[in-house]
This record gives sequence, C-alpha cells and structure tokens, in this order.
Amino acid sequence: MKLANLKKYFDVSVKPRSVLTFTSFLIGLSFLFLFQNCENFGAFIAFEELSSTDPHQDSWRPVQGLEVKNGEWVKVEDEVQDKVRLADRHYITSKLINITVQGDEASVANQAIKHRLNQFVAREIGNFGGPCNYNNPERLPLPNNTFANCNGLALHDVFADVIPSANVFRSSIKKAACDYLASDATVQTNIVANIGQIQTLVDSDSIPLLMHQLFYLGQQPRKRTLASLEDLYKAASSSSDVTAIENRGVKMLTLALCHSNGWEAP
Repeated sequence: MKLANLKKYFDVSVKPRSVLTFTSFLIGLSFLFLFQNCENFGAFIAFEELSSTDPHQDSWRPVQGLEVKNGEWVKVEDEVQDKVRLADRHYITSKLINITVQGDEASVANQAIKHRLNQFVAREIGNFGGPCNYNNPERLPLPNNTFANCNGLALHDVFADVIPSANVFRSSIKKAACDYLASDATVQTNIVANIGQIQTLVDSDSIPLLMHQLFYLGQQPRKRTLASLEDLYKAASSSSDVTAIENRGVKMLTLALCHSNGWEAP
C-alpha cells in the first residue's frame, strides 16, 4: 500500500498544542488524587468521607483548661455538685438538748440526758466537726464516763474541720442518737411538754405540725410533707385526731423527723 493511502487511514501526525493540553490534564488529575489525602500517600479517601474526616484528629494534645469538642478547642466545664451544709457538733448538740430537755437543766434527769447527747455528738469531733480550741478549753465526755479538756485530746481533734461533711460514721452516730430520743421515757415525756410550749408560738393544734416545729423552728413544712407526717401519726396512734397527744404517735414522729436531714443545716 502506498504511503499516501496510509496517511488517509492513520493520521500519525500530532500537533504540539494537543500534546501540551493532554499533558496538563494528566498532571492536574494526578495532583487531585495526590492531595486528596495528604497524610497517607496512596491511601485514597472515599468522596463521601471527605466532609466528616479530620486528618489531624489523632494529633490533638491536651491543654490545661481546654478540651476538644466537635473538632474545636473549648473551655473545660467545671462540674458543679450541690451539697447540704451541715452544722458542727456544737449546733447539733444544742439543738437536740432544746428538743429533749424540759424545766431545770441542772436537774439530775436533764443532766443525764445532756451527758448522753454529749457522748453521742459532742465528743465525735472528727465526724461532726467543730475543732477544740486551746484558747477556750472545754470538758468533753470520754467513753469511761470521765471528762477531758481540750489539752487532753488528740491533735487531730484540734485540727478537725470547722464545717463538716456527710459521712457514714456521722450518719450511724446520728441514727443511734435518734433511736435514743425515741426509746427513752424521760426524753419522750420532755418532748410532749415541749410540744405544749411551742404551741404558743405556732397557731395550730396539729401535733405533727408542732413536732415539725421542734426540729424545724420557723420553717413551714410542705403540704405533702405535713400530710405524710399526719398519716404516720394517725397510723401509729390508731386515731384520726391529730390534735390529741398519743405517746406512740409522738415516738414515731420523733424517729421520722430526727432521721430527716434538713434540721442539721444551720
């Protein structure tokens, strides 16, 4: 076949401009795939992952006061915990004495009650707080019914927390003290007498409400709380009259209110 006829079927001539255009296209396509994943050459990311993948995700480093959220540095949020402020041993002992002592505080019966309450609370410095002060020595009851002043106490009692925190030991001691209030006949008699006295301050004849005022003086209970106390009183006394004194009902109210936590807050 003649050369002229070959050119007719196969045009082997290539124009310089076409070569340049084709070369530029190949280079551009190579760069597109090359920089699609600049961190791992040769491992291409699928197109649907481009919007959700952070190539620097593993390169975050912790910074004081900052943390990473949604790919941005943000300030660390402080955790806030609500805690009930508890009173120290001086306040708790005084509160319980006001509830359980009636008449002459110097009487033998009242002194015995105060001594028991001091044993429960006042000497538990580490659990109820209120450190002993060297400049103001106090006489505290010891387990063997003797007393020691501040100078005779251990050093950890001197450096005890001023404002205590809740702990299992404090709760256990409080439970024992509350059980004593409900089980001692003299204490129960004094509580009944104190109900009559506080009635002059509260415009009500409801025994559950008056008992609530013994522990929460000046604080009105919620309707739901008062209703629960009244139901407890009725069930314990087998009577629907909440204005009549009934010893078993008073005992149950003593346990319920003493075991509650609110009155421990100053």
